[in-house]
Amino acid sequence: LGRRPLLIVSGLIMTLALSGFGFYALYQDIKQHDGSSSLDYIPLLCVLMFECAFSVGVQPLSWLLLGELFPLEYRAQGTSVTTAFSYLCAFLGVKTFVDFTKLFGLYGTFWTYGVISFVGVIFYCALVPETREEPLQEMRFRTQKHLIKV
Repeated sequence: LGRRPLLIVSGLIMTLALSGFGFYALYQDIKQHDGSSSLDYIPLLCVLMFECAFSVGVQPLSWLLLGELFPLEYRAQGTSVTTAFSYLCAFLGVKTFVDFTKLFGLYGTFWTYGVISFVGVIFYCALVPETREEPLQEMRFRTQKHLIKV
């Protein structure tokens, strides 16, 4: 399995897990009951599914692709900017959770994050190249050719 398909599959599983959590939260809001339910395992299942998909695909492959996509002479700057952007996105995810929950409800918040995750899948499909078993020289040539076009 190549890097790009793994990114796409893990992104889709993350989207499914976030959406599933959103549907569960909506169900709980509609049902409005006290006490335990036979479906109480669903949030745990969704969180575990999200974490596993993220840990197997998006997280490690994002860092792996940094070393493969940036040419050697721009790798330090590219990695720095990308790392800063990654931490900014993590900060925004944490910072917006309470505000989104007040604005959209818990289900709307998870659906919003699911949409953001799906936008990431579209990004992987459209812009992330497959680099599995591609020699470093070919990757370097492709990125230099792309830099000349820009």
